[in-house]
Amino acid sequence: MNTHEKAHMVEWCEQLIKAQRLTFLRAAEGWLVSLDGYPMSYGETTGIAAGWAFIMSHKSAYE
Repeated sequence: MNTHEKAHMVEWCEQLIKAQRLTFLRAAEGWLVSLDGYPMSYGETTGIAAGWAFIMSHKSAYE
C-alpha cells in the first residue's frame, strides 16, 4: 500500500470501529477482524489484520 492508501485505511478503520461495525477478536496466534459480523481477515497483529480487511473490502480479485 502506498501512503495515500494507508491514510485511507486508517480513516476507514476508525469510522467502522466508532460505528461498531469493525471488530477485533483475539485468536490462537493473532487477531481476527470481522466486518458486520463476517470474518474478513486474520493477522499476527491488529495492524496486519486491519490491513488485509481493508484490502479485501476495497480491491477486486483481478487487481
